Amino acid sequence: EFMLLTDNINWAADEFPPNGNEYVNELIIYLETLVSTARQILPSQVLDNVIRGVLKHISDCIVATFLSDNVKRFNTNAVMGIEVDL
Repeated sequence: EFMLLTDNINWAADEFPPNGNEYVNELIIYLETLVSTARQILPSQVLDNVIRGVLKHISDCIVATFLSDNVKRFNTNAVMGIEVDL
Protein backbone atom coordinates (compact mmCIF):
# COMPACT_ATOMS: atom_id res chain seq x y z
CA GLU A 1 0.00 0.00 0.00
CA PHE A 2 2.75 2.46 0.91
CA MET A 3 4.72 1.55 -2.19
CA LEU A 4 1.78 2.69 -4.33
CA LEU A 5 2.65 6.20 -3.14
CA THR A 6 5.58 6.10 -5.56
CA ASP A 7 3.00 7.05 -8.18
CA ASN A 8 3.10 10.56 -6.65
CA ILE A 9 6.80 11.10 -7.40
CA ASN A 10 7.54 13.92 -9.80
CA TRP A 11 9.79 12.10 -12.27
CA ALA A 12 10.73 15.26 -14.14
CA ALA A 13 11.32 17.58 -11.19
CA ASP A 14 13.23 20.83 -11.67
CA GLU A 15 15.06 20.20 -8.38
CA PHE A 16 15.63 17.04 -6.40
CA PRO A 17 13.83 16.72 -3.06
CA PRO A 18 16.61 17.33 -0.47
CA ASN A 19 14.67 15.45 2.22
CA GLY A 20 13.57 12.64 -0.06
CA ASN A 21 10.14 11.84 -1.38
CA GLU A 22 7.14 11.97 0.95
CA TYR A 23 6.25 8.30 0.54
CA VAL A 24 9.52 7.32 2.22
CA ASN A 25 8.68 9.28 5.37
CA GLU A 26 5.34 7.47 5.60
CA LEU A 27 7.02 4.14 4.90
CA ILE A 28 9.67 4.68 7.59
CA ILE A 29 7.06 5.55 10.21
CA TYR A 30 5.07 2.43 9.30
CA LEU A 31 8.16 0.19 9.38
CA GLU A 32 9.32 1.57 12.74
CA THR A 33 5.90 0.80 14.22
CA LEU A 34 5.76 -2.64 12.64
CA VAL A 35 9.28 -3.65 13.69
CA SER A 36 8.91 -2.41 17.26
CA THR A 37 5.75 -4.50 17.63
CA ALA A 38 7.20 -7.54 15.85
CA ARG A 39 10.34 -7.37 18.00
CA GLN A 40 8.18 -8.03 21.05
CA ILE A 41 6.53 -11.18 19.70
CA LEU A 42 8.89 -12.76 17.16
CA PRO A 43 12.16 -14.59 17.76
CA SER A 44 15.13 -12.60 16.46
CA GLN A 45 15.88 -14.98 13.57
CA VAL A 46 12.28 -14.82 12.35
CA LEU A 47 12.27 -11.03 12.72
CA ASP A 48 15.47 -10.80 10.67
CA ASN A 49 13.90 -12.90 7.91
CA VAL A 50 10.76 -10.76 7.92
CA ILE A 51 12.77 -7.54 7.73
CA ARG A 52 14.91 -8.90 4.88
CA GLY A 53 11.75 -9.88 3.02
CA VAL A 54 10.20 -6.46 3.54
CA LEU A 55 13.34 -4.65 2.35
CA LYS A 56 13.55 -6.88 -0.72
CA HIS A 57 9.91 -6.13 -1.48
CA ILE A 58 10.56 -2.38 -1.17
CA SER A 59 13.60 -2.66 -3.44
CA ASP A 60 11.64 -4.67 -6.01
CA CYS A 61 8.83 -2.11 -5.95
CA ILE A 62 11.21 0.79 -6.55
CA VAL A 63 12.80 -1.00 -9.52
CA ALA A 64 9.36 -1.96 -10.85
CA THR A 65 8.26 1.67 -10.57
CA PHE A 66 11.17 2.78 -12.77
CA LEU A 67 10.27 0.11 -15.31
CA SER A 68 6.50 0.66 -15.26
CA ASP A 69 4.47 2.23 -18.03
CA ASN A 70 3.46 4.99 -15.61
CA VAL A 71 6.98 6.43 -15.77
CA LYS A 72 7.43 7.59 -19.35
CA ARG A 73 10.69 9.38 -18.60
CA PHE A 74 12.67 10.61 -15.64
CA ASN A 75 15.53 13.00 -15.08
CA THR A 76 18.58 13.03 -12.82
CA ASN A 77 16.71 15.00 -10.14
CA ALA A 78 14.22 12.14 -9.78
CA VAL A 79 17.05 9.62 -9.53
CA MET A 80 18.82 11.79 -6.93
CA GLY A 81 15.55 11.92 -4.97
CA ILE A 82 15.37 8.12 -4.97
CA GLU A 83 19.00 8.04 -3.82
CA VAL A 84 18.10 10.28 -0.87
CA ASP A 85 15.15 7.98 -0.14
CA LEU A 86 17.42 4.95 0.01
